[in-house]
Amino acid sequence: MYAEKPLGLVLAVVLLVSTGTASGQTEMGTAFTYQGFLEDQIEGPVSDDCVFVFSLWDEPSDGVEMASSVRIEGVQVQAGLFNVEVDFGSHPFGGDARWLGMEVCCPSPECTPLPLDERQKLTPAPLALALPGLRTEEIDSSPNLIGGHSGNIVEAGVVGATIGGGGADELPTPPAGACSGDADILCQNDEDCVIDNGGCLSEIVGGRCSDGPEIFCMTDEDCEAGTCVPDESVGTCSETFTTWCDEASECPLGEICVPGQIPGTCSDPPDTPCLDDEHCTETCNEPQIPGTCSDDPGIECLTDDDCVIDNGSCDPDSNVGRCSDGPSILCVPDPDPCPVLGAGFCEPFPTINQVMGNRGTIGGGLGNVVGEERPGRQATGPLPIYLGSCSTVGGGCNNTASGDCCTVSGGLSNTAWTEYATIGGGYNNEAKNYATTVAGGSDNFVSHAYGTIAGGSGGRVTGVFGAILGGHGNRVTATDGTVGGGYSNEAKKQGATIGGGYDNTVDANFSAIAGGYNNTVYGHHSAIAGGRANTVSNASYSAIAGGFRNQTGSGAYSAIGGGYSNEARNFGTSVAGGSMNSVDSGHGTIAGGRNGQVTGDYGAILGGDVNQVAGSHGTVGAGEDNKATGDYGTVGGGYSNEAKKYAATIAGGYDNTVDADYSAIAGGNTNNITGNYSAVGGGSNNDVVGGAYSAILGGYYNAVYGDYGALGGGSHNQVDGAYSAIVGGSSSSNAGDYSAVVGGSGNSVDEYADYSMAFGRDVVVTSSYEVALFDDSYPGRLGINRNSTISHPIHVGMGADDGNGAHLTIGGVWTSASSRECKTNFQTLGREGLMSRIRGLPVQAWEYKGTGERHVFPYAEDFQDAFDVGVLKEDGTRERRYLAAMDVAGVALAGVKALDRIVKEKDARIAELEARLTALERAAGLDDRRTQGADSAGPGGATIAAALALLGLTGFMMRAHSRRGGVR
Repeated sequence: MYAEKPLGLVLAVVLLVSTGTASGQTEMGTAFTYQGFLEDQIEGPVSDDCVFVFSLWDEPSDGVEMASSVRIEGVQVQAGLFNVEVDFGSHPFGGDARWLGMEVCCPSPECTPLPLDERQKLTPAPLALALPGLRTEEIDSSPNLIGGHSGNIVEAGVVGATIGGGGADELPTPPAGACSGDADILCQNDEDCVIDNGGCLSEIVGGRCSDGPEIFCMTDEDCEAGTCVPDESVGTCSETFTTWCDEASECPLGEICVPGQIPGTCSDPPDTPCLDDEHCTETCNEPQIPGTCSDDPGIECLTDDDCVIDNGSCDPDSNVGRCSDGPSILCVPDPDPCPVLGAGFCEPFPTINQVMGNRGTIGGGLGNVVGEERPGRQATGPLPIYLGSCSTVGGGCNNTASGDCCTVSGGLSNTAWTEYATIGGGYNNEAKNYATTVAGGSDNFVSHAYGTIAGGSGGRVTGVFGAILGGHGNRVTATDGTVGGGYSNEAKKQGATIGGGYDNTVDANFSAIAGGYNNTVYGHHSAIAGGRANTVSNASYSAIAGGFRNQTGSGAYSAIGGGYSNEARNFGTSVAGGSMNSVDSGHGTIAGGRNGQVTGDYGAILGGDVNQVAGSHGTVGAGEDNKATGDYGTVGGGYSNEAKKYAATIAGGYDNTVDADYSAIAGGNTNNITGNYSAVGGGSNNDVVGGAYSAILGGYYNAVYGDYGALGGGSHNQVDGAYSAIVGGSSSSNAGDYSAVVGGSGNSVDEYADYSMAFGRDVVVTSSYEVALFDDSYPGRLGINRNSTISHPIHVGMGADDGNGAHLTIGGVWTSASSRECKTNFQTLGREGLMSRIRGLPVQAWEYKGTGERHVFPYAEDFQDAFDVGVLKEDGTRERRYLAAMDVAGVALAGVKALDRIVKEKDARIAELEARLTALERAAGLDDRRTQGADSAGPGGATIAAALALLGLTGFMMRAHSRRGGVR
């Protein structure tokens, strides 16, 4: 035996050579061939059956044993030569130096092996130098390729796996642990969620703690911060700012009470006006005076002590930093810093890379895992089942690809759970269902097939085909939902979309919110573009463009453009802007203003304050406290006007009322209409009372009671008769039908005076077809350009420039002024020229066109040419269209005077001739014959006949001239 004999070992050849063949599907394995020369120091080369024990070390002496020792019995040693296969597996060979320790004794197997003095250094074959740190594992099908740290593992039975590198003995710097966020705590029941103050949401394996506002509740007592909002079987706790309030003392956390209707709502702390930090539960931002309280995550900090409210750490940025979210804080042990931050517990990272799935690949990094061990069962008992075939982890730290054909490119603590899931990188992301994807970011979670998160942090996709592009704390919980970015947004129903913003929720199919804060959509196919605390409530195909606390009701196709606390509650309604406006009727519209209310279908308010439309198709333009309560009623503006009946209209003014169909008030104040088809133009305290088709143009305290009545203006006038009017003046009344008061004061037409007219002062008409003008001092007289006594029924002017007092006499004769005192520039008309012009003047009978009236008178043009009379125009010519009767009479009178002179001359001549005739007759002795008549013969008889003929001609001429002058 050689057990007690010292042995010397001479190493002739060391080969790391596979013992398998290269053909077929036989795996090479992990054993290598060791050849050596064993010699007894006394007896020389050994020939015997011996026992060899091989061990593997990381140092030539002392050090760490890297694998379990290998004992080989019955080794045939001939003339000192032996050949053995040693198999430590592939794990100990990661590229670092290794030393081989040996123990030996002969004969086998009864002897006790003794260690040799020196360890032998294992050196690589020349071609193996190209792949330092890599090793292969011989298996029956595909070999596994393992690189990096020697502790990297490919589970037994796994084929075709690859670990490119990585792995370590110790944690790297920075610390490789991370504080888990509250929402990441796995739970089986609500009691597991004490830190989160939420409920346990069941998922695949275990549940997750919900955020506080999502605590399921049956009554308000179940909610610490808000009220219980019923929703199907159970409700959810509302956020604090929706707490109803009547005053600020009823609002928690230093909020203020925003009066909307009764009651009001508590505002968010960030909106609390502030001048300094003492007014805020957070910090005061002062862009203007006053400022507004900032949100927690935006608190600026210099050290971690500044982030108590946020439970985060201080990330320096420029001169000051911002408080980070708690879940992203790295930690080493559990006690520090996680308990201080209230963010969960410390999850230590593993160090080695491990492949459990066939053909899995890890490119490098630290603590990465491909595949997952799940318990299986065969007839003989439990058997491990490894998932993760064909999956890949590119690198990073603590990443896991546990499903088949999964990929994690890199990053920290990412997990791809199921088939075809992909994570690009980032931190603490999970792709938990079929073909899900997380491109990057942190704390993102995708649990339903084909879901995607592109980046950001704290995202949750639990709906099929859902997607989150970025942001923080966003959620997609329904099929085809999308959130673009922002913070704490949630797409709850199929096809829901949120572009960004903060705390927005789409709880309806195929609806969208573009951005803003705390907006909610419950109506299908609806949208909110932005703003804050806006809500589309069960109103399909509806939209809110922006603003604050705007809300649509249950009516589809409604819209709100912006503003504050506006409501579009019915089908097809819209509010363009303003504040606290409400549309409750179908197809109603409010363009702007404040406190407007439309309750009539198709009603509209353009603006103003506290306006109302209750009638169908009614309209209020603007102003304050105006009402259109009748169908098709309209109020253009002003204050406290009301259009009460069908198609009533008020253009503006103050305190006007139309309580009749198809009637209108243009303006003024305190005017009223109760008569249909009537109008008031303006003024004050005018009334159309029951009179249809009547009108008041303006004035003060006027009234019309009769149908078809009209009142032009003035004050305290009243029309009671049908088809009657008062033009103006004051304190007049008209009760007669078809009658008129032209103006004046205190005039009256009584109810028996139809077709009558009054004008003046205190004129009273009591009979039909009567015209009464002026006052009681000059009854029935008309003065034109008179400022003193009216002496005639019609009296015109006072002097040469206004009529010279021309008048109509009581007998009905028009009398013109003709005193010498009124006249100048006198001119005598010559007899011969006068008669010649008279003889040349045409005088005919004629008719005025279109009248049938027949007259005899000269023509103005001929008369003006003959006598140069009439008005002198500005151009120096006479008026040729008109002719004064006094001019014709004057010419006739002058003609008569000329004829009179002619007759007198002829009379004198006749007398002279008669005297001469008498003398001649006497001389001839004919005196007796004259007494016998004109028929006596003789020369004297002829003379007498001639004289008589001359007298007859003269008489004819006088008669002719008299007729031509118009004398009868």
